[in-house]
Amino acid sequence: MTTPAYPVLTAADLPLTSAMAATSVAYPRFLHLLNESVAKGALANVDHGEIKQHSNRLLERLWDKHVAAPFFHGQGGSADIPEELWDFYYGSMAALHRVEGNLRKVSACKVEHPAVDAMRRVLAEFVPVAQRVTHLKECIVKRVVKSPEEREAEQRFVPTRATPAATRHVWEVLTKVTERNHQQLVEHLTREHAKRVDLFMSFGPASRQKLLRHYENRAAVDAATVPRTSPHEEYILRTDFEDALVALAQKDAIELRDSFIYKVVSKLAPIVEAKGNLAGMREIGNTIQVGRLSGMLAIEFSDGSRFLVDNNVVYANSTRGKLFARFPLTFHDVTLADGSRMKQPSEERMHSIFCVASEPGQHDDAADTESDDDSSCPRG
Repeated sequence: MTTPAYPVLTAADLPLTSAMAATSVAYPRFLHLLNESVAKGALANVDHGEIKQHSNRLLERLWDKHVAAPFFHGQGGSADIPEELWDFYYGSMAALHRVEGNLRKVSACKVEHPAVDAMRRVLAEFVPVAQRVTHLKECIVKRVVKSPEEREAEQRFVPTRATPAATRHVWEVLTKVTERNHQQLVEHLTREHAKRVDLFMSFGPASRQKLLRHYENRAAVDAATVPRTSPHEEYILRTDFEDALVALAQKDAIELRDSFIYKVVSKLAPIVEAKGNLAGMREIGNTIQVGRLSGMLAIEFSDGSRFLVDNNVVYANSTRGKLFARFPLTFHDVTLADGSRMKQPSEERMHSIFCVASEPGQHDDAADTESDDDSSCPRG
């Protein structure tokens, strides 16, 4: 592969961007990483992702500051903006991988308008950035191959997968725990979707475009409005939009519940199977919370050992605005068959200590257990 001779890109080469990001701590690092990677002709995938993400954000901010805000915000339906320029505005112009192609389209535009000049300035400034990012895509290098010893030392603990029979009881209990408040969760999600639609319908075209960048907003709007055949068509609510939002909430609640159960079962079932003498499993109190599907379970075994497990769904947003769920699961009040308490009950220690210590007196390591008069007590 022939490496193009790209000169060092300085802040002076990007005057609009540099003025906008003058107080940014990340901007100098971005330029340094971009130039260093181009000079080396090689970079790790994580560095390429950082460069690409930062470039896209800079371009979006630059486009918003010099094009969207001064010429299009609040101008829906205005005769001052020619129709062709609205096509440009709604045409993903601030997309890094389309910079050169979009610049050619804008340069060929015959309309004389300050917005066209602003588009050309923004796109022309970002051409050298886009070229370098595209070039670096071919320069990503794989990780250094590690020895078997290094891989073993870094390997994360992975329990043996439980058999289908061992997971059945855990699955049934968790299904009951989540189903009891399923309708409550659907009502909560329906209200959230309705708020998104109300906010969207109250905004103008430019603000709507910003809202649609987020997955949850886009899903709610698509469900509640009549499909459009043109980007310029007005958004119209469906006559049955309330039913459509309920259906969307039902779908989201089912997906969330299934993901939640699968994650929890994947951690509990191997322990239950390895222990081998399960006596029972029950929910501690009414611990389900609307919108989070959290709960605490008590797991008891016939040899007297037991533990509590606290499982939650925590919502987070990706860098692109998509809502996703994380499922932290923690063990508490772990009691071995001899009545001693196990310290620091991580998933790995639950397998290496709790599952092994199946008979009273089998586990006597004082460093890993506490006496039964420890101050901790079962919750719930």
